[in-house]
Amino acid sequence: MDPRVQPLAAILRLNTRLLLNCLEGLSDEMARVRHATGVNSATFIAAHVTDSRYFLLQTLGSALENPLSRFLDKAKTIDEVRTWPSLDTVRGAWKDVSAALDTLEPEGARNSTKGLGLYKFVESENEKALNKAKKDLDNFKSISGSSYQEDQTGEPTMADELVVPEMKKVPQDLSGYVTFLHPWMNEVVSQFVLMLMFWIMAFCTLIALKIKDLR
Repeated sequence: MDPRVQPLAAILRLNTRLLLNCLEGLSDEMARVRHATGVNSATFIAAHVTDSRYFLLQTLGSALENPLSRFLDKAKTIDEVRTWPSLDTVRGAWKDVSAALDTLEPEGARNSTKGLGLYKFVESENEKALNKAKKDLDNFKSISGSSYQEDQTGEPTMADELVVPEMKKVPQDLSGYVTFLHPWMNEVVSQFVLMLMFWIMAFCTLIALKIKDLR
């Protein structure tokens, strides 16, 4: 896993467990109680956080359906919620969306990629499909008769032309590749440029405020 996102992944996994722990032992009636004016209920908070994870997942391109949409879509505040989901519904939605937010690398990978991470999982699935295609082709050749057998004259046969190409894999060593579009950029320079932009913006803000005071 990219070390820059490891803390975020750890927080994501920790919060997945924490929410379920917070809801443990609560009944639907207890979870809907608002203990003070302006305070949200446990059900509303849990549903809202779960809905946020579905939004994150959809932003990443997933089409996983959000079962809480029919409860929350038309409600901007807790007072506008007309029908409440049960805690079991919220828990189930939370587990589903959390399982779908899987990792690219094996570290922290969940059931949706069988613990392999997205990269290795896709590679594994491709290898299975390739091996199946090779097996199917061999079976096809064996039952298709003499027209697919080796030609004694040495001429290429149809069997020679029916070949499953080898699958290309992403190399393990990616040191020759970059993650930045501009060839001059790297992690250090990128952070320096961002800091420079910040200080330029702060300096310009101070100048604008000074000019305003002079007027």
